[in-house]
Amino acid sequence: MSKQASAIKYTDSLLNLTTIFTSFNKNRDSEELIKNILKLAINITGAEGGTIYLVTNRKTLLFRIFINEVLGLKSKNSKLHKLLSTEIPLFDEQGKPREHHVCSHAFHQQKMVHVKNAYASTSYDFSGLKAFDKTHNYVSKSLLTVPIIGNDQKVIAILQLINAQDPKDQKCVPFSGKVQKTVVALAAISGLQIDNLQLIENLTLQIDCANRAQAEKDRLLRDLHDGIGSQLTKASIDLQSRALSRSAQQKIIDSALDEMRQIFNNYIHFDSSLIKMISLVVEQYKDLFKSKKKCSLRYKYLGEKSGNENFSRDLVVNLMQVLREILTNCLKHSPASIINIALIIKKNQINLIVIENRSINLNLYLPQIENGGQGHINIEYRVEKLLGGQISYDYKNSKRITKIEINRN
Repeated sequence: MSKQASAIKYTDSLLNLTTIFTSFNKNRDSEELIKNILKLAINITGAEGGTIYLVTNRKTLLFRIFINEVLGLKSKNSKLHKLLSTEIPLFDEQGKPREHHVCSHAFHQQKMVHVKNAYASTSYDFSGLKAFDKTHNYVSKSLLTVPIIGNDQKVIAILQLINAQDPKDQKCVPFSGKVQKTVVALAAISGLQIDNLQLIENLTLQIDCANRAQAEKDRLLRDLHDGIGSQLTKASIDLQSRALSRSAQQKIIDSALDEMRQIFNNYIHFDSSLIKMISLVVEQYKDLFKSKKKCSLRYKYLGEKSGNENFSRDLVVNLMQVLREILTNCLKHSPASIINIALIIKKNQINLIVIENRSINLNLYLPQIENGGQGHINIEYRVEKLLGGQISYDYKNSKRITKIEINRN
């Protein structure tokens, strides 16, 4: 490549960099920003492809964006589903740093790692890379792995480029010293932008949480007013007018007191045992389903851990509220005659599964809930935003299945 061509490519790269970060100020989309950073890194280095991993709160590296121009593969390709769902652990079970993987080594050392030939290297474990190559009939040779560091000097992501190309004959070569310095500079600027974006997203989330907390308080006040208030008002009027017998009046007062106890149990009583609290929610709804829907609620715990294990208050409260929202939706809309609830606690994951069955028209109910109102929005918000989990809906053999998956930190 001539000096003029090199100068033109370098100028174009600077313009691309300016364009990306200028557009960031207008469109604060983290997915788009990270994708553009990787595209730019591939473009200015002439690499065949690359990956960006994000550091998770589970102390792992998660595949976020993958591009390989030669293979024609990108992150959304179905062939990469297994690869992109894999996480690289940064620490072992004793809490010691794991550095046998080149990406985890770059994370812990906070330094760039250049591997000229992955197949000739004995410094790192490239078994996963070799398995990928075998599957796709590809050869990953030269690797450039660079940590992306945020404002607090902690690694927030890893940028990895694969197979630098010689501009003369397009053969795979090691990354040159100049290219390495350019990528390190790009990573430094990217770290500031990604970190700033995360700060903005966290602030937005806190504001959203505050608004939702206020909405939750307002809902509780409505529950108190509509439930206990109406019962007590009616009892008071009946007592004053003597319209009912003493025994009938006592029944109305007892009903109001029972409702008060139920609301107090729902929102005040707390135990850090997830198994106990989910069981409590089911018990609170059993009579309602039996009397109003002629529907049977069944609950079973299926897990590796004992019932005495304690969890954080946030996790327990949010899962309780999620189950309440699901059961309230079922109470209003579901035609099911039996609802099975299963809680599964594993070493690395918590699953909450609700199965509605024995109904011919259950499939008509499915789209109504998935595109539902405030209750459905609250469920997704708690699962995905507050707990970092996933929620899925399925319909099989006249059974509607709602599955919640939460990874344990």
